[in-house]
Amino acid sequence: MEKLLKKNGIIEYFQLQHQIDEIEEFAKANNYKFYLINQDIKSKGDLLKAFFSICEFPDYFGFNWDALNDCLQDYSFAPANGYIFGILNSKKIESSLGAEYDTFIDIFSESCKKWEAENKPFVLLLG
Repeated sequence: MEKLLKKNGIIEYFQLQHQIDEIEEFAKANNYKFYLINQDIKSKGDLLKAFFSICEFPDYFGFNWDALNDCLQDYSFAPANGYIFGILNSKKIESSLGAEYDTFIDIFSESCKKWEAENKPFVLLLG
């Protein structure tokens, strides 16, 4: 699992629900941030609210795709050695959001590339 968590990218990880404690321990031991989205997400607004409330986003967060992109690309407001994001029930969220989910994945993918260029792990686990 350690190899997986030191990567950059978006990974479908169906064991996420069963390994939350292990991921939290890894994050704590390595000065990583671990953010788990486990809300009932039915809309873009729900998703953005979840990220704001869980991922330590600053008060000026604008609750739109541009604001999400900005925060994911500049995590200076919550410094760490790496970042792990987990989303439970991702298939249900994908179904609820439709094309908006593709936009979300595109934003995360670009952020992963940005952080990879800086040698900082940044991973999204879809459970």
